[in-house]
Parts: sequence; structure tokens; C-alpha cells
Amino acid sequence: MGNTKSETIGQKPIKHCGGCQRDLPRSEFYRNSKTSDGLQTRCKGCAREAQRANYGARNITQRQKRKQNWDKIFEYFGGRKCIHCGIESKWPIYDLHHKDPNTKDVSIGTIAHYNWDKVFPEVEKCVLLCANCHRIAHAKERKETLDPI
Repeated sequence: MGNTKSETIGQKPIKHCGGCQRDLPRSEFYRNSKTSDGLQTRCKGCAREAQRANYGARNITQRQKRKQNWDKIFEYFGGRKCIHCGIESKWPIYDLHHKDPNTKDVSIGTIAHYNWDKVFPEVEKCVLLCANCHRIAHAKERKETLDPI
């Protein structure tokens, strides 16, 4: 009888945001099943701001870690040189190719920003190829025939 759903279950139709300190309608909060009222502690606007700030910092950290790990990968393979064609380049033209696809646990690109002790076991299963040779290697694995144009 005129009661809103939140009033019916004993909750106020407004909620206080822990970020901007404003009282806002409950619809301005994302859901969170782990809190007593089922909503986040910050409003959607504050949550977005926090996510953007965290993303930027996390992205920089991951980029730095990825670069450090690739430097270690090149050191492990004795430099930036494709083992198939021998091309050497300072540019990011290299891929890691799993010697035996059955031993592949994860793609290096997925874990390149992890700690080296997690990356290295996967690197040991690979060879360093330039992008062209890597594509050729996969084509041969699939036994594809590439007809010249």
C-alpha cells in the first residue's frame, strides 16, 4: 500500500555513500551480495572513479613487469634473435612458440606481467621466433598448405 520495496524489507529508500558522503537513492549503488544491505558502500559514480584510478596504476605496474620479464626472456634465449631465420631486431617482433603444444599450460601473453618464477616454467617450454616464423610454424603444425598468390 504505497510502500516501496526497500521500505517493505526494512531498508531506507536512500543510502549514504562512503565516497562522496552524499545520501542517494539506492538505485545509485551497484549490488554486492556480501554486504548486509546487498549494495556497495560507494555510489556508482565513486565506484567508477576508484576503478579508473586503480586501472591506471595497475596498468602501469603490469606494463613495467611485462617489460622486465621480456628482458629476462631475451636474456634466457641469448638475445633478440629468431632461432629459425636468424633475424635480429630491437623492435617487438618476437613470439614465444611452445615446442610441444601438449605441454602448454598457459599463453605467455596472459602471464607476462606475473612474477618471473611463474613465467619462467612456461618460457622453458618455448623457443623464440619472429612473428613470421611463428605463423609458419603453426601452419606446419596444422599441415596447412599455403598456395602462393
